[in-house]
Amino acid sequence: MKFMGIWPEERRFDRISSYKVLIGITFVFLFCTIPQYMLLYINRSDFDLVMENLSVDNINGTISFLKMIFFWSSGGQIKDLLTAMEKDWEEVNRMEDKDKMMKYAKYSRILSTKVNAFCYSLIAIYATARCLSMRTEGRLYFFPSYFPFETMTSPLFEFKFIGQTIGAIYYSVTYTAVDTFLAMLILHVCGQLSRLRNDLIHLNTDPRKNFQMQLNYIVERHNHLNRFVDTIERRFNVMLLFQILGCTLQLCMECFHGLMLMVDDGEQMPVLELFFFTFYIVYVLLQLYLYCYVGEQLWFESTELARAAYECKWYELLPNEARTLLLIIHRSRSPLRLTAGKFCILNHELYSAVLKTSMSYLSVLRATITKDE
Repeated sequence: MKFMGIWPEERRFDRISSYKVLIGITFVFLFCTIPQYMLLYINRSDFDLVMENLSVDNINGTISFLKMIFFWSSGGQIKDLLTAMEKDWEEVNRMEDKDKMMKYAKYSRILSTKVNAFCYSLIAIYATARCLSMRTEGRLYFFPSYFPFETMTSPLFEFKFIGQTIGAIYYSVTYTAVDTFLAMLILHVCGQLSRLRNDLIHLNTDPRKNFQMQLNYIVERHNHLNRFVDTIERRFNVMLLFQILGCTLQLCMECFHGLMLMVDDGEQMPVLELFFFTFYIVYVLLQLYLYCYVGEQLWFESTELARAAYECKWYELLPNEARTLLLIIHRSRSPLRLTAGKFCILNHELYSAVLKTSMSYLSVLRATITKDE
């Protein structure tokens, strides 16, 4: 993320690192986004070409461009969250708490490694398929695009091809890095909520500790985690809305484009191209599930605090002390949530809803084309 210029830090006009992101934005905007939208406008009357344009490159590049802007502009706030995470790890004393936090930290590492490996593999497969196509079809851009001047002659063609390749790497890595980074932040909160739940269960079990001090610590930690999630929600809920809409459209259009290729080309369709379409659909599903999974975990861990209040030895407390637990139970009934533009909550239910919606759109498109034929 430092290489791409979006590593979380306070943005200052006198700091060179604050402008590094402009390199990636320039490559993505000039070599990928604008030429693809120009080609989309030119081919607007050809439904198949519009689907081809939108299914793989265009929507992905646009979402990645927006992610760059959102993440870069939130550098100061995200840096504060990283500082808070560091303090959370420094405060761990009990091995049981450390194990709970390590469980979610390992989840974050596994998710980040696998999703990034998937992304790099996808780029390699697409580049290989594109180069093989050039052997039979002649010179092709890395992405189907339009430039308002002649670029098929050397060295302009090589310059444009390299520019698009760099832009593709920039926006693919940014697309994945932002997702895994936000997933890491949410899973850290889940680990802290699990640790807080453990503190609540063992409330008043140590006679050497004052009950009111223990309860004050739990309430302060709970408020801190609420603010932590609220910062993520405020800064990225609009970005997540674009992500969900983009995934829905991509699934629909990519499946439709793949079906059309299989129907039109039949047995002549290259195996590598078919493999890429399958791999790409799995990648989109994986990115969507990543957010829905961490959103579901966040909801689960925050609601479990109420159960932890029931499981503690509240019956050994004084009546006025036991009544204070009602406040925690009441607060836990409003769980922490990750939303997409305040319209929908990211969880497993949304994941299934997106799949159903995408397949519904696909059925409509397929029926429309069949009717026209």
